[in-house]
Amino acid sequence: MSLEEDSANAFSPRSIISLLTLIVFIGILIWVSFNVNIPEPEVLRDMIQGYGWAGWLIFIGITALIAITPIPVTIPALVAGSLYGVIAGSLFSFTGILIGSWIGYWLARFT
Repeated sequence: MSLEEDSANAFSPRSIISLLTLIVFIGILIWVSFNVNIPEPEVLRDMIQGYGWAGWLIFIGITALIAITPIPVTIPALVAGSLYGVIAGSLFSFTGILIGSWIGYWLARFT
């Protein structure tokens, strides 16, 4: 490939759209990290317990959403330990983080 072909591919419509999408997505993540308040562990624990048997599914979903953003997942991990014990809490927390990381990977891959 020549230098002219490389520069022509660098500014293709697809690359410009991908760059703009990435900039918008990063902007949204920065806004979320400064404007979304994660509740205290006690409040989060009470909220999850209120869902009964489906609480562990809700917990995994919340953890996955937090893992996508640049917000640390420490608080949900502590809540998991206090709600479900060390083993089950670790598994639920790991599952949520794994799902969130997987979604983040595919978002980054296709933008």
